[in-house]
Amino acid sequence: MSKSKVLRGMAWDHPQARNPLEAISTEWSRSLDITVRWDASPLQDFEDQPLEDLATAYDLVLIDYSATQCLSTFGGLVDTYLGNWEQEDG
Repeated sequence: MSKSKVLRGMAWDHPQARNPLEAISTEWSRSLDITVRWDASPLQDFEDQPLEDLATAYDLVLIDYSATQCLSTFGGLVDTYLGNWEQEDG
């Protein structure tokens, strides 16, 4: 039996962010054997903390929707990241 992958994520502490993330995390756990442990912070914390700090501390960071257009070019990064992780795990 393979070891389940565990990712750490950070999101806005609001049902609009948490509820969909919990739903997709449940699906990932069931279908991909990936567990995501989500932390949540008030929106103000995202303004006060540089994204670079969050990006080094977490595997996944939910960013406000207005920023997602500039990030949409990263579409394949999750698949690439998980593929690389799979190779490292052997």
